Amino acid sequence: MVKNLDILNLEWQSTGRDRCSVTPILVYLQEFYGYTFKCKSIFEGLFWLLFYRPKVLLMSNSIGGKINVSIAKYAKSIGVRVVSLQAEGNVIEEFIEEIVWGHNREKEVYDSLLFLWAEKGKELVDQHYPQLKNIAYFTGNSGCDRYIILD
Repeated sequence: MVKNLDILNLEWQSTGRDRCSVTPILVYLQEFYGYTFKCKSIFEGLFWLLFYRPKVLLMSNSIGGKINVSIAKYAKSIGVRVVSLQAEGNVIEEFIEEIVWGHNREKEVYDSLLFLWAEKGKELVDQHYPQLKNIAYFTGNSGCDRYIILD
């Protein structure tokens, strides 16, 4: 067991867009800040949360599936901070509710930080959901840096 694990990353798959978006972030945090991390399957997420008791749960999307929402909700309930990437770049106002809440039908805020790909998405989140204003940040597409990390 890893004691004092900083970041637990839970994803649906070990390959693909989500993994390619999250991995450079995790490696950067490890190499430049010394954070420890583990990547595991979201389908065993409850076990890994209890096993590692991380400081942070990082997910490519905390609202992208029912299991994602359940895991984020549980993590928050045991004091683990949830950080989520919102992997939608083409944000339009008529779909902002679905983009923000997805499978989170209770519309409860489980994220401590929410990173948005699109500046327009951040503007719409601030406009429609002021309760998210202090946790939502525009970061750009986290998948574009998979080949090189620039200053």
